[in-house]
Amino acid sequence: MSWKKPTFQEYQGNLFIKNLKIHPLFFNLSFKLKKANTTENLFIVLNLLTGALGTALANLDNAPLSLTGIELHDVFDSQEAIVAKIVSKYKNEVTKNVFKLLGSLDIVGNPVGLFNNISTGVTDLFEKPVQGFLKGPLEGGKGLLTGAGSLVKNTVSGTFNSISKVTGSLASGVSNLSLVREGF
Repeated sequence: MSWKKPTFQEYQGNLFIKNLKIHPLFFNLSFKLKKANTTENLFIVLNLLTGALGTALANLDNAPLSLTGIELHDVFDSQEAIVAKIVSKYKNEVTKNVFKLLGSLDIVGNPVGLFNNISTGVTDLFEKPVQGFLKGPLEGGKGLLTGAGSLVKNTVSGTFNSISKVTGSLASGVSNLSLVREGF
């Protein structure tokens, strides 16, 4: 099979990308749904139920979202094929982020936040003593106490934060059902 020079029609519609770089994105998403004050009497029961469920289920607190970057070098393809490559790359990451969003819902106690708090405490439990022992035995003992204190603090605060998220979501739903309005 010999190489044949491509014709103009074969080049037509294709793009050449020397270097395309999309940097990673990292952000925390927080969202709190506020029920709008409506005076319409039509479908009031339906509005109450959807409002109660909406405020109880839709609140997010510091959901960690991240999308990795993409680097394309010396790509020659059609615009549709290049877009398809980028879209397929991000489909899996969006699916992972949906699970992080679900794990950060207040109604389930924000288990992602609880895990982040506890992991911070565990990291401090190991890192603080190591940093201290590198300076000396007295500093190592201080590091051990600091790390253990951080583990206890982060575990307790994460646990109570999760409990408060669940009870706060339930209270918000019940208050919407009972027609109690926040912030007149």
